[in-house]
Amino acid sequence: TPDDPDARRRALEASAEAHADAPDALAALALERWGVELSGSGDPEEGRAALAAIDPGVADELLHAATLARALADDEAALESLARLGDEAAVLAAASAYQRALELGSSAEYLEELAQRWAATHNDLRGASSQQLDPNLEWLAQTVAAGNLEHEVEARRQIARGLSGDARAALDASAGLLELLSGNARTPLLESRSAAARLTNLELAPPGSDPRRRARALSGVADSLGEDASTLALALAGWNQVAAGELEAAEDSFRAVTEALPTEILGWEGLRATAELTGDRNLMAEACAALGDAVADTALGAELWERSAFILLDELGDAERGELALARTVERDISRDEAFDRLFRIVRARKDGPTLLELIEKRLEVAEDPEEIAKLFWERARVMRKAGDLEGALTALENVTMLEAEHVGALALMGEIALSTRRFDEAAEYLGRLAELDEAPAKQRLMSGVAAVDIYENKLNDVEKALSVLSALYKAGLSTMPVRERLARAAGKVGAWEQATEVLEQLMQERESSEGRVEAARLAMAIHRDRRGKPEDASFAVEKLLAEAPQDGEALDLLLSGLLPEQLQVRLVPRARMTLVESVQLNPTDIE
Repeated sequence: TPDDPDARRRALEASAEAHADAPDALAALALERWGVELSGSGDPEEGRAALAAIDPGVADELLHAATLARALADDEAALESLARLGDEAAVLAAASAYQRALELGSSAEYLEELAQRWAATHNDLRGASSQQLDPNLEWLAQTVAAGNLEHEVEARRQIARGLSGDARAALDASAGLLELLSGNARTPLLESRSAAARLTNLELAPPGSDPRRRARALSGVADSLGEDASTLALALAGWNQVAAGELEAAEDSFRAVTEALPTEILGWEGLRATAELTGDRNLMAEACAALGDAVADTALGAELWERSAFILLDELGDAERGELALARTVERDISRDEAFDRLFRIVRARKDGPTLLELIEKRLEVAEDPEEIAKLFWERARVMRKAGDLEGALTALENVTMLEAEHVGALALMGEIALSTRRFDEAAEYLGRLAELDEAPAKQRLMSGVAAVDIYENKLNDVEKALSVLSALYKAGLSTMPVRERLARAAGKVGAWEQATEVLEQLMQERESSEGRVEAARLAMAIHRDRRGKPEDASFAVEKLLAEAPQDGEALDLLLSGLLPEQLQVRLVPRARMTLVESVQLNPTDIE
């Protein structure tokens, strides 16, 4: 009967033998046999065996029916069979397997594995950026439940691919932080420009990490930390770029910092360090100059300005900026010797009197070396003299001579100023002192001495002081014939007979004309004879006088008086007698 399972089995077996060469017919009969065995009194194993015997080459509808039959016969087999029906069926099978395990209360690890499989088949079908997030959300939930950080990171990133905007950035950021917490120090930096991603990158590239990576994270933080903190981050990026050898990028970073904070040290010190490494002397000069103003320590600020000045002047040939840098150097610290000296010379060469006086005034406040102090007062006097401030100049010169009593320039200028202000006694004193200085040039001494003598003789009527100056020139070997003439006259005026005869005996050799030589010799002879009372000392003058004027009566009288040395008489008396005889013979009536 149709309801008898055995009868139906026999009928199906007979039909199968009859259609042994017809695969489709055999498949249909196998499906029938499976149905028979599915009944309550049937044998499921026999039914599954019948399904397993179906030829895979049968018609599609028969093959699909066999697949469904197998699924009904065994849950796992059903799912496997379902998965083979195509991509959509594979996703459905993976979802069903996950749901079944969830209902059965499987372990967290097993559920995470099934959820990952479901998400993977879904992603393979829909694409990594699919916005259908259910499978991936389930996977994420199970990774959290299972405590699998590595898979949780993957799940979060997979979900992020299906999102956009801030939501995607937030998921990416959380994935990156989880990966960092899991011990992976090489987690890639996030590409998103969102604030969350930028801040996460700071965590992914902590201090002490790869400077290139750290620099990238700091450079990208932009305004996420606020304006002030962002500038600080940019400076830190610059230092990491320096450490990484990315000097051009470092310069750009530090330049941006200086634009935001032009009076702060932060950016300028970075530029200075960069210039040190690149050898950019222009940049070094600029950075040192800015730092010179930025630092609070005046000594350090001056040192930085000085360095900038020397680079500008000596290496770059920028005289204008170099002078400004020198000015800022001494403005911050006037005690810097080389900077002051160079600025002083520049200003003096430019003949900028007011600026020079200002520099001198400031430098005098810190100068301790007497030689330098004297030099500063001397320069002050010169500037004041040129500006017409004679009293100020004279005061400065007095300070010079207090420190250097024999300062040639000071004495000369003091004499000039005193003379121009008609203080003749002071002028003569200064010029006279200068005439006696061994350190002064010979020409300077001679000119000053003559000027002093003029003042003493013509303005002060002080012949003795004039004689003192003339004597000093004479003893120093600096006198000229006119000076010796004046010395002889002055000595005669004050009764300095020994000096007078000494000079006259020199003049009787030097004067160009015979008459002049005779005059000097006769005067020297007369002084020895009449003023000094020592006619015997007149030997040299008598001899010279008779050589120039053999018939000179005074010389002959003294020679024949027997007062001169015997040797001179022996030598000159015979010649004198002959001269007298010849004279009488020529002029017998000449009583003289």
